Amino acid sequence: MTLPVSPAEAAYERQGRALFSTLFRGCGYDFEAPRWDIRHLRTSQHKKTNSQVHFTIYASQVDPLPPRFANIVKAYVLLNKGAAETMDLRVGSARMLWMAILQRFGDAEAFDWSLLIEDDLLRTEQVMLIHWSPSTTYKRCMQLQRMMRVLAAAPGGGIVRPMEVAFVTPRSEDSERYTLDGQHERMKKLPSDEAIWAVGDIYAKYANQPEDRLIACVLAILLATALRIGEVLTLPVDCLVSEGSGPNRRWGIRYHKEKSRGGKKQLAVRWMTPKQAELAKQAVHEVRKLTFEARKRARVLEAHPDRVVLPGTASNSILGRKEVARLLGIDRNCVGAIPSSKLPRQVVQRHGGHVIRYQYRAADVSRYLLNRRSGLWTIDRRDGTRQKLSESLFIAFRNFFHRQKGTIPLLVDCVTERTVSDFLGGRVNHGSVSGFTRFGLKGRDGKPFKLHTHQFRHWVTTKAAVAGVPDEVIARWQGREHLGDLAAYKHLTPAERLATLKEALKSGRAKGRLSEMYFSLKEDVRDAFLEGQLQAVHVTPLGLCTHDFKVAPCPKMLNCVKDCDDYLFDTANQTHRHNLVQLRLRTELTLNQALAHKDRGERDLSENWVAEARATLAGVQRVLSTQPFGDTTVVRPFDGRGSRFDPLKET
Repeated sequence: MTLPVSPAEAAYERQGRALFSTLFRGCGYDFEAPRWDIRHLRTSQHKKTNSQVHFTIYASQVDPLPPRFANIVKAYVLLNKGAAETMDLRVGSARMLWMAILQRFGDAEAFDWSLLIEDDLLRTEQVMLIHWSPSTTYKRCMQLQRMMRVLAAAPGGGIVRPMEVAFVTPRSEDSERYTLDGQHERMKKLPSDEAIWAVGDIYAKYANQPEDRLIACVLAILLATALRIGEVLTLPVDCLVSEGSGPNRRWGIRYHKEKSRGGKKQLAVRWMTPKQAELAKQAVHEVRKLTFEARKRARVLEAHPDRVVLPGTASNSILGRKEVARLLGIDRNCVGAIPSSKLPRQVVQRHGGHVIRYQYRAADVSRYLLNRRSGLWTIDRRDGTRQKLSESLFIAFRNFFHRQKGTIPLLVDCVTERTVSDFLGGRVNHGSVSGFTRFGLKGRDGKPFKLHTHQFRHWVTTKAAVAGVPDEVIARWQGREHLGDLAAYKHLTPAERLATLKEALKSGRAKGRLSEMYFSLKEDVRDAFLEGQLQAVHVTPLGLCTHDFKVAPCPKMLNCVKDCDDYLFDTANQTHRHNLVQLRLRTELTLNQALAHKDRGERDLSENWVAEARATLAGVQRVLSTQPFGDTTVVRPFDGRGSRFDPLKET
């Protein structure tokens, strides 16, 4: 029996329909359609994503989801303004939810949003794990959790009841930091210095053709600024800024910040050191020269948005195949291969059953180009304005980077992420080879280097950390809103991690048993002692660990705050303090859920979970309340709670 639609559900769907009629006006789609074309909703042109989103059964593009379920999902993805590029991902999480719902209800007619429970979400997680990797599952579970919170807070009493589910799939970046294998995998994200030098060689001497020079300039700016690839490709043409004068003058680069509160593409400034500025300025000036003609053409296109003007040709002119080939930038023999449905033509001369010569109307050629033209903007600032092509730094004529197709001199596009990625790594399935392969640049293993655009950001961040730049300075320089986001970009070697604690001990900033033993030894053996004791120094999200895993496994099962005597906490490190606060909040949530299970008398392991959560909370509180003494900031919160190793029993 189907339950009646609640007032909250009906009102939410009406809001979604109203917004749909505004966003999709003139697109020829109905709200009920199982497929939407969302290309017009994109906020940037440099990243090509799925052009369509399907509200269908998972793994099908023709079997629609039941209207009562699908309509609320549609309203959600419209009313909660996420990027159009992620709409398909958010809908994908909902499609997985429907698979889990069917396992419980069996019949779609029996479904009602008010009947949704926590077990349905946990079952969805298991369905996701069958089809997706743990990393993807974690991200989609977070999206699903957000959707449930929004629907529970819908006006009129909510569409679903409030639910907070502790999904079991861990965030991969968190768990992998505790193991040697995990740290080794994380180090793979960091490009080798050899690869970076090869990029420098490409910029300095190998990239000679205009198309290679343009990509080389993208890479140079990535290295100079540590910006995201999308932030580089959407730079305004007047991106260089400076302040001060003479020797005190400093340079920065204006860019559209990709990740900002409220989702607006706000302009920010990335200030640079003199060496960084020297490289960035040189690259920007070169790009302006390379794109000068494309920018002139972009202004013409923007001045006539309803048509494509053919230079030196009247709209009523009749053109031959040679003239059309020149306008389209293709071989004259290829003109005849264009279907007449796209480019109408008239037979001028025929010999027997073969056509010898065609002719074309200039208006039809203009209309053909208009249908092929992309948007005349680079990025939607989400404040009602867009950055036009002519205002953007990285633009080029159509097919400028294509090695088989001819360049179309009448159409202008922005440079895409795919183009840069192909240059760095190639695409086997598409027959494209990387710039490293074309220029014969190989690593020690004899294989061509292969990079991706985000590795430049990892490399610059790691080099800054190794040089001793504080996390707070790096985070502020990169415009990060959370210090914790920096951890995934710092790839320190074991020797570099060891040096961190060594310096703290030698300078006396770190106190405790290790410090006392260090200073009790003769100076000529102190370093040898540290090498032996601290070979396994680990950096965790909560601090430093000095446990030697070669002697024994972790006695605390990687839970540092459970009275671990090997745990060190830097009271001045705001990142670790923030992570401890987040651990406390998550643990309190787990404790409340376990207590609720216990109060209901359910037969499970809730008592063990209660004990574990309380022990963790007590440890977190002790760490946060530990105060530094003297001139040290590094403390051992659980010092004196027991020896690191059990004494040998006498036999």
